[in-house]
This record gives sequence, C-alpha cells and structure tokens, in this order.
Amino acid sequence: MFPLMLLSTENLHHYLVEKKLIQSDDLLSGNYRVEIAAGRNSVFKVTCSNQSFLFIKQSKQTDPAALQITRLEVAAHQLLHNDPQFTETAELLPHILLHDEERNVLISTLVGNSVSLHDYLVRNREFSTDLLVQQARTLSAFHVPAERISNSSFAAILPWILRLDEYPTENFQGGSPQRTELMLLIKNNELIANTLTRLKHEWQASHFIHGDVKWINFLVADHRTDPKLVLIDWELADIGDPLWDVAGLVQSYIAMWVFGLDNDPFRTELMPGMDPFNIPAIQKPVQLLLTTYLELQQIPEDRHSQTLTRIMEYVAVRIIQTSVEGVLGSDVIAANNIRCLQLAFNIFNDPEHALGELLGIVPTPAYP
Repeated sequence: MFPLMLLSTENLHHYLVEKKLIQSDDLLSGNYRVEIAAGRNSVFKVTCSNQSFLFIKQSKQTDPAALQITRLEVAAHQLLHNDPQFTETAELLPHILLHDEERNVLISTLVGNSVSLHDYLVRNREFSTDLLVQQARTLSAFHVPAERISNSSFAAILPWILRLDEYPTENFQGGSPQRTELMLLIKNNELIANTLTRLKHEWQASHFIHGDVKWINFLVADHRTDPKLVLIDWELADIGDPLWDVAGLVQSYIAMWVFGLDNDPFRTELMPGMDPFNIPAIQKPVQLLLTTYLELQQIPEDRHSQTLTRIMEYVAVRIIQTSVEGVLGSDVIAANNIRCLQLAFNIFNDPEHALGELLGIVPTPAYP
C-alpha cells in the first residue's frame, strides 16, 4: 500500500498491479504506456498490452471538499449506469473501475482513439451536423426530471458563480490582487450584480445535470472514422437547471470567438486561422444545436422565446465565470478577462438582442 502518497509515473505501475487492473509483466513487455495530462488534478492515461485503457484521476487536495467532489462523481456514474431512467446513456460515458477513497483516486475506462471536442473542432475547423445533433441528444438523454430519480447524494447546490454575493471580495478562492480587482469590477457593476442575484433566486433545481458542460468535457471517440461523443468529468453533477448545461455548451462556441481576439486589448479582428469560429460561422451550428435540444425536450413553441432568453442569460453567467477563473494564478488581468465582462454586461442589458447579434436568433414574442 502507498498511504497518503500521490501517484506518479514511478509508483503508478505498482499501484495498478496491486489493484489488479493490469498485469505485473506489462511494464517489461514494452507495451505499458503512460501519458500525463495537465490539470488541477493528477491525471494519467494508461495503455497496456492486453488493450486495457485506463483513465486515472487523483485529487491533489486532501480536504473534505475534494473528497466529496470525488464521491459525487462516483454517485453520478452509479446513477447513470444503474438507474432505469438512464438506460440509454451507458455508451455516452466511461465506466468506473475503482474508487480508492483513502487516496482519493478514481479510475475509469479510457475512451480509446479519442480527442476532446475542443481539439477536434480546432483541428477540423468545421462543425459537423452529426456531432451537433449528438451534442443535443447527449444533453437531452441525461436531463431527466429530478422526481424520476431516487438518488439522495445530490444536494441541489447552486453554481458558485450565482452565489458570488455570498463570498468576500478579498481572498476569494485563494485570492490574489488581480482576482480581488476583478471581483470588485463585478460586484460594483449594478447591472451584473443585480442580474446574478435575480438568476440566483429564479434558479429551478428540476433535472439531473452535468454541471460543467463545455467542449473539453466531451470526447470524440473514433474521431477518424465514425465520431461518437462521450461526456466526461462529472464532478459537478447535481440536481439543477438543465438550461445551465445547454448554456455551457453554447458558451464554448462564443468563447472561441472571444479568445480568438488573443489578449491584445487593441485587436478588433480574429487572429489568423480563427475565421471558422467567428460569430457568423457559429450561428447556424448553434441554431441547429438549440433547435434539436428544444425538440428532444419537447419544450412547447410558446415557451421557446423564454427558454432561449434564459439560456442567453446563463451564457453570460458562464462567461463571467470564465473571466474569474482566468485570473487564477495570473499576475495580470488580461484583455480577454475584461472582454468577457463587457460581453456579459451587453447580454444582461438586452438578452433578446444578444440572441440576434450572437446567434442569429430572433425570439418569437409570446402572446397570452
């Protein structure tokens, strides 16, 4: 055993053998390969001679909150694989092979021959109709009403960004002068602060949700032949508003345009090679994504306008979250952080206008 020891390339093989997930002679066979992935957790991708593909994630934190996050991810996988309400979702996510609570290690099957949706789209520079429909189908498949599931592990906690008024401005999430300054910009802006508070009180915890949907949490399996989407990283799964997940995905499309301006505060045009992600280019794909989702969720037409407006408001919240997270560990507030806040302000100021400008959608007025 390796009590309280972080896994590393040096001890990982012995740990996996001990847990009977690989064979002891895999290391000597020459077919044992380890890839280290960057992130806030220690992440390893392992391939062995018997074609075992393992994804190992260990939290670098030892506090109760970190342990609870892993427990929730395990609970989400158990629910999605075992609850009859999710009978069609097994192929849309990996399988948990081991949860070592003592070391806060989670090991699941690794989706072979896969890349993140972000890397896939950057590489191919085009939006596949099939993958857009798959994105909508994936979210719809997981968005089961809360009353249909019996798991009590989920506490229906609001996303932290909607509870920003509850946190101190200084020393927020570890704190830094830059993060404090950004928090002041957010809290001192009346429109942003009031809209975050309103959305906090209007939040409806009605469905099971992923909680952190974005391009990098989708894997494209068999990406060179028959691309299939797999949704990973269920750390923030909970009972919440399903439109939060939809907004997270839409925000990924818009964020590519924002960050395509680089961090040059004077740049007004996208960097070379980023034209496939400009606003006109993303409008039709996102329209297809949203239209498909609304149809699959059987949302009545007279509620489309209201639903799309709420999605747009949540997109702005996710953009603010991206801005706050972007200054973590940085000694400057970059131009893109400010662009994110300005964009969120513009959306909050007139979300229906933002739907037209950003997504090319003109909501149909709802008549009584």
